[in-house]
Amino acid sequence: MDADDCLRLAVTLAGALAHLHECGLIHRDVKPSNVLYTGGVPKLGDIGLVAEAGGSRSFVGTEGFVPAEGPGTERADLFALGKTLYEALTGLDRTRYPELPADWPQRYDFPQRLELNEIVLRACEADAHRRSHSAREMLADAAVLASGRSVKSLRRLERRVRMARRGMVALTAAALAAAGAFVWAQRENVLTRERAERAASEASAASARREARTARYYSLFDRVRAARRDVNAGAVTLALAAAREAAAGDPPGGESRTALRTEAAFLLGRPDLTPLETPAIGPADAQRTVMLDPAQRRFLHLPWPLLSPPENRPSAARGGTVPLEGGAPLELPPEFTASHSWALQFSPDGGSLLDPDMAAARPAQVWPLRPGAAPITLSGPPAVDARWLPGGGIVQSCAPGDLVFCTAQGKEERRVTLQGWTAGHIFPSPDGSQIALPDKGDTIRFYNVRTGAERVWSLPSTDLTVQDVQWSTGGIWMAAVCSHPGTKEQSIYTLRQGISGPALASRQRGGGVSAVFMEEPHLLATSGWGGVTWVEDLIHSVPVVKVNYAAGTAPRFGGGILGLHLWNHEAMNLLTWHPSPVLQVLHCAPEVPQWLTFSPDGRWLAAGGDYGMQWWSLDPVATAAPFRTDAGPDLRLVHFPPGGRTARCLGAAGVTDYDFNPAATEASALLTHPRPVPAWETVRPGTYTASVDATVAAYSGVGKVLVMRGDEVWRTFHITVSGDTPDAHIPLALDPPGRRLAIGSFHAHHVWVWQLDAPGEPALLHETAFAGSVAVAFSPDGRWLACCGGEETRVLDTATWQTAVRWPRRASDLYGQPAWTPDGTLLAVQHSREDITLHRAGTWQEILQLQAPTEDSLTAITLSRTGHWLAAIGYSAEIWLWHLPALRRELESRSLGWE
Repeated sequence: MDADDCLRLAVTLAGALAHLHECGLIHRDVKPSNVLYTGGVPKLGDIGLVAEAGGSRSFVGTEGFVPAEGPGTERADLFALGKTLYEALTGLDRTRYPELPADWPQRYDFPQRLELNEIVLRACEADAHRRSHSAREMLADAAVLASGRSVKSLRRLERRVRMARRGMVALTAAALAAAGAFVWAQRENVLTRERAERAASEASAASARREARTARYYSLFDRVRAARRDVNAGAVTLALAAAREAAAGDPPGGESRTALRTEAAFLLGRPDLTPLETPAIGPADAQRTVMLDPAQRRFLHLPWPLLSPPENRPSAARGGTVPLEGGAPLELPPEFTASHSWALQFSPDGGSLLDPDMAAARPAQVWPLRPGAAPITLSGPPAVDARWLPGGGIVQSCAPGDLVFCTAQGKEERRVTLQGWTAGHIFPSPDGSQIALPDKGDTIRFYNVRTGAERVWSLPSTDLTVQDVQWSTGGIWMAAVCSHPGTKEQSIYTLRQGISGPALASRQRGGGVSAVFMEEPHLLATSGWGGVTWVEDLIHSVPVVKVNYAAGTAPRFGGGILGLHLWNHEAMNLLTWHPSPVLQVLHCAPEVPQWLTFSPDGRWLAAGGDYGMQWWSLDPVATAAPFRTDAGPDLRLVHFPPGGRTARCLGAAGVTDYDFNPAATEASALLTHPRPVPAWETVRPGTYTASVDATVAAYSGVGKVLVMRGDEVWRTFHITVSGDTPDAHIPLALDPPGRRLAIGSFHAHHVWVWQLDAPGEPALLHETAFAGSVAVAFSPDGRWLACCGGEETRVLDTATWQTAVRWPRRASDLYGQPAWTPDGTLLAVQHSREDITLHRAGTWQEILQLQAPTEDSLTAITLSRTGHWLAAIGYSAEIWLWHLPALRRELESRSLGWE
């Protein structure tokens, strides 16, 4: 090995032994094959031989690495480490010690190798009393060398001291009285130099330890950062563990800690998959089929393979429990038989099995999973297909083209005949409102259960046959597995609500392709005979997680568990799904919204734009399709007057007040009883702002700003770009009491601050020019005004209107709204399109950066009044929603929190 590498090896392993020995333990078998490099850092392996010092009675060790006095002591560990360094330094076997290579004098690092050999010679002394006294002493020698000083010189000094001491004794015996003073002076001089050398040695050792900690930190940091683009299953979990270890190791400097916190926050926004402790169900050699219930807590073993005829089903099926909490035993009636195990379906509550006869030889049956329960035969003729509905009912596909709706007890409730449709497979949506009906190979019909309306989705080729249809939560996405006739090729096409036309959206190719949606409606797990399972982001067409399992197929998801069947369903691999604990993605298709508003209690989020308004319930977060409110024409923006029971909506026709019902379960009940606000009948509004108590509100339209106190117009401003050209977009900010109004501009490139309650007309307090558009926001206590311009962000002290801090922006045409946390401790701004930076108010220190996992462009930063949610709009028609308390908890659990 290189001399530098040998030196690092000596420092690290001597430090490791020092730590071990100081804990009262010995290693007993230090040798090259027990030195492992992880992340470029050497470590001692084979910990099974570690024992308490003095407690070992057995002879443990390797020939050539054991000193003459035997193993089992701290000095024996040092002897073995010396021999290990000898082999690393010389390349010779330990049996040739102390021989040195003949070519050493020709090497450029010859002097350094000789210095290192001094450490080896002392560690390998045959006389244990002349050996290094401790691993800490050996570490100090290595530190001396690491600091650029000479160990050989130190040895010569030590020998001179010993010789001087012996000479002093003889001289003192001959002429004690005459030479006493001289001897004492020499002794003190030597001791002083020795103390100085020891102090320097200890300082060098401390420096070496700091360098080792720093090297370890950056090694872990690189591992964390590398996980940004690593989509392999478990990569995020391992990287977050490395972040915790790095943070616990005292990161060097505040900027390094901020960078580590940013990387951890990014990874916390990504999901992951990790194997269960007992990762598989079903022995690989058993001829049986494995099924999991919807909660993935109980499983069903069928002791016959798929498509097995009745005469080849000799034994009964049995149930079992997945090794997870919450799994009650699964009991089957002894007379249970299934006509076709592939078509068996658990009921939504997991309490029954639906057995449609795929051969249409007999009507479908329901088997209650409780002792003594008899099967229920569904009324009507044999069905081509049968599926559970969310409420426990059943829908059947019956020839020639009927949909038959039954209760869970098998009683027919109604029958619908669909013109032009030949009965086949049916796929109800999760809420049961729609049923997908593959039709004529290249089309899928969608039947609305409530209204009876139909729509058709045409595949891009007539040479495709639909094999399976999967729905996401809330039915916002749909995936169709299609086969190509005459080949084994299969593809997956997806449809997103509100966007017409299918899109090819999977990396899976070949045969055995299947899919299932995860909890998040835009994440689709796909698998096939190719042996790789992907979890893919359908919005951005990027992989999120990759699982390498041989011949894995037919993924099933539920209860936070992803199950991957083997290709013949004889066994199933189980993985735990770890959704992001801090980030939600809300879907706004087909349009990208322009404004976001939280309700006062933070339980609702509204997004508005040129195409209308959408609402999401955040208690809990609804990741399904949002409410789309069409209560008024072209609603774009909303704010809440005092009380929180009224929603003031801004639209093209003016401002309208609605009764706001936060308990609504459908869009028509959310906003009711419209009442136009007369003051805005003739002005198209753009933005708004309000005081903390919402008694004062300012609205901007095209070139006009109205300040209202209650329902009356209080102040009016006109903003023009040049001449009489009105500014089309005017950002606004009111201070908490509603006494000062800051007006930004999209085209006029100015900020004006007005005193609204001045006697007579409003008084202009401050005016400044910016490059590009500028948005404004007062801090909750009114002390600061943040101004985000096209080229820089400034924070103004409102007492003096002087600039407290300024940051350059990395995108000159960037327009981003600043936002303050409700307690005023943090300011969120955008310095680039991809990140939101949190700064500590007052010191303006950067805390961390938030970035979308897909590195999407972000805009319209908005914070809820409760401080729980931070939202931003992505350019791919979604809203990124961070839960700040959860983010802080997760970071604090990894020693990366902030005050």
